[in-house]
Amino acid sequence: ADPEKELSEICVLYNAAIYSDEKLMKENSCNLGQWFSDYLMDNGYHPHISSFLIKEMIISAFPPFTQDKEYTPDNIHQALRRRRHTLQKYAEVNEKEIHLENI
Repeated sequence: ADPEKELSEICVLYNAAIYSDEKLMKENSCNLGQWFSDYLMDNGYHPHISSFLIKEMIISAFPPFTQDKEYTPDNIHQALRRRRHTLQKYAEVNEKEIHLENI
């Protein structure tokens, strides 16, 4: 088996899974945006007053995994490492919060 060819095939499949249903992608993105906006308003944030600060908070909370439009053999390793690092960081914070609640 050729590892380079397999990696290329994985990228093709991954990209197809991500972008296969553009309507669903747009619909879910809109739903998430509305949910997030509602959440902010319900919890004392005021996007109409402090949008710049909120955007900075979002950028800080959601660092990019990749800025490339498609995953390729050249970028997938770094993107997956960034994804794993970010998710591990949030998992650790969540574990600490659960631990503190149980004290």
